[in-house]
Amino acid sequence: MSQLPTETRDAPTATLTGHAMLVPWGLFARRIGLVKALEGVPIPQRQREYTPQTKLIEFLVSILAGCAYLKDISHGPHPLDQDLAAAQAWG
Repeated sequence: MSQLPTETRDAPTATLTGHAMLVPWGLFARRIGLVKALEGVPIPQRQREYTPQTKLIEFLVSILAGCAYLKDISHGPHPLDQDLAAAQAWG
């Protein structure tokens, strides 16, 4: 039996999510190197708790999740920042 790629082994298996499509999209984005490429984008913004690149990735994921406003990431009907399965999939 062949060994599964790291992205597949790290995928959440029994975690419920309100954003089901974000899981395969996140695994795919990591597999093709999109997340690493976005982490390498130079953004002239100061860094505090999170890097500007992390904010860029979070913004992309919120668009894919259908968030109308950035505040929906934390305060929407299904807060994206509390979705463990999506977070694990996107790394």
